[in-house]
Amino acid sequence: MKKRLLLLYPSTALDLEKLLLTRQLIRKDGRFLGSSLPTIAALTPQSEFEIRIQDEALEPVDFDQRYDLVGMSVYYNHLQSAKRLARMFRERGSTVVLGGSGVSVQPERWRDSADVLIIGEAERIWGRFIADYLGGRFEPEYRETERFELGDSPLPDYSAMDPATVRRYVSGIVQTSRGCPHRCEFCSVPAYLGQRPRFKPTGLVIREIDQLHRMGFHHVFLADDSFASNRAKAKETLSAIRDWNRAHGYGTVFSTQLAIDIADDDELLSLAVEAGLCRVLIGIESTRKATLEETRKFFCAGRDYDRDIRKINGYGLVILGSSIIGFDTDDLTTFREQFDFFMRQGIHLIQAWPLQALDGSDLKTRAIAEGRYVDLEDASAHPAQATTMLATQTFEPRNMSIAQLQQGICWLLWNLYEPANMATRLRRLLQDFEESPHRGRITMPPFFATAEGVGIALRFLRYLIFEASSNDRRDIWQLVKTVRGFSHPHRYQMAVSSFLFSKNMHHILRREMAHVARFEYPT
Repeated sequence: MKKRLLLLYPSTALDLEKLLLTRQLIRKDGRFLGSSLPTIAALTPQSEFEIRIQDEALEPVDFDQRYDLVGMSVYYNHLQSAKRLARMFRERGSTVVLGGSGVSVQPERWRDSADVLIIGEAERIWGRFIADYLGGRFEPEYRETERFELGDSPLPDYSAMDPATVRRYVSGIVQTSRGCPHRCEFCSVPAYLGQRPRFKPTGLVIREIDQLHRMGFHHVFLADDSFASNRAKAKETLSAIRDWNRAHGYGTVFSTQLAIDIADDDELLSLAVEAGLCRVLIGIESTRKATLEETRKFFCAGRDYDRDIRKINGYGLVILGSSIIGFDTDDLTTFREQFDFFMRQGIHLIQAWPLQALDGSDLKTRAIAEGRYVDLEDASAHPAQATTMLATQTFEPRNMSIAQLQQGICWLLWNLYEPANMATRLRRLLQDFEESPHRGRITMPPFFATAEGVGIALRFLRYLIFEASSNDRRDIWQLVKTVRGFSHPHRYQMAVSSFLFSKNMHHILRREMAHVARFEYPT
C-alpha cells in the first residue's frame, strides 16, 4: 500500500493577494504558482507514494485526512502558520518535514516544530531522506554538503495539484539561476544559495516555460535574485525565450528582478524587450551613496539613478522600484527624500519596506552584537498568525524609533499611491518612452491578445459603469487621460493597474498597519 505524502505551502500571515476588486476582475486569487514543491514531487517515487500538493492560502487544509508524511517549504513570513500546521499534523501522527530558505538559514528556529529538517537545497537531500524513511530509520536533519548544479534538476511535476487550484494563479515561476555574487548586508540569499551563481541550462528553462504555457499560463516570473549577474548567460537565456515566444505568437509576458546597472547594457535591454520581458523589479534601496556603501551595495553607489531609470523606461520596460528605510544613515528626513525622488521618476509601481534583520543576513549578526535585534517570534505587531515585512520589525533603527519608522513607511506608501501622484509618475514613464531613440525598435506582446485578457477588460468596464463610486470613476478617468496620446503598447493596462494598485495599497495599509494611529509624517 502506498504511503500518503502531502506537500504543503503554508499561508502567509495576512493573505494580501485576496483583495476583492482585483479578484473580481482577474478571477484569480493566487499570485505565483511555486515550483519548489512540484520539483520535490518529481523527485519522489510515485511507486511508493500517493502525492498531493496544496496551497493553504487557496485550499483549506483537511486535518481529517490521514497523511503518513507532510512536507512544507517555509520562508520567514510562514513562521506562525507553518508551526501551527506542523503541530496539528504531528498530533495526528504524521511525520513532518520542514525545508526551504527559512529552515536552511536558521534551523534552530524550526527544530522543535518538525521531525526532520532539510537544510539547504533539497534536490539531492530529499532522495536520501526518502530512502531512509522507506527503510524505517531516518535522521532528524539532512544537510547539503555541496552546491547543487541546476542541470540535474528535474522538470517540476504539477500533476499532484488540483487543476482548478492551478488555474487560480496569475503567474507561473521558472528559476533560471541560483546564488548572487553580491553580499548586501541585509540579504540572506548568500547564506542560503551562495555567492557563486549557478545556471540552469537554457534548454531546461525553455522546457519549463513551455510546460507552463501548455498549462494555460500567459505570465511567467523568472525568479532569480539577480537575473543578469552574468550578462552573457542572461543574453543567451533571453535569446532563447525570444525565439520561443516568437514561435508562440508572443502570447506570454515575463517579469524578473534586475540590478539598476543593466542600464549600461543596450544589447541586454533590447533582448529583454524582444523576449517579452515587461516588468522588472529593481532594488533601488536608497538615494544616498553613504547608505548604499553602508549596506555593501557598492555596485549601485554613485550611480546616476535619474539617467538609469530614463534609459530603462526608454526601452519600454516597466520598473517596480523597491526601497528600504531604517539604515544607520537614515533619519526622519528620509521619507520626504524618498517621496521627492520617486515623484520625479517614471516609476509608478513602488515598494517601500522597513529594514529587517533577516535570519541568515550579516545585518542580523551585527544587530545582535549591537543589542538592536528584535527576535522574529517576538516582533509581530499582530496576533500570533501574522508575520509581515511591513508590520514585523526585527531591527531597531539608530536615528528613529520603530514606531516612527512604521509611521513614516505608511505615510510614504499612502502618498505615493494616491491616484494623482501615480498619474504624475505614469506620465513621466510614458514621456521617457516617447523621447527614447529606441522606441521604434520595441516589439511587445499586446496585453489583450488572449481570451482571458478580453474577459478582464470587459469585467473592468462593467465595474466602471455599474459599480464604481464617483471617486473611483474620477481616478480611473484621470489615469486614462494621462496615457492617451502616448504610443506605449501597454499604456491602458498601466492605467488600469495603477488604479488597482492604488486601491490595493491603501487597503493593505489600513488592514496590515491598523496599529499605526495615523498616516501622517512622523515627528
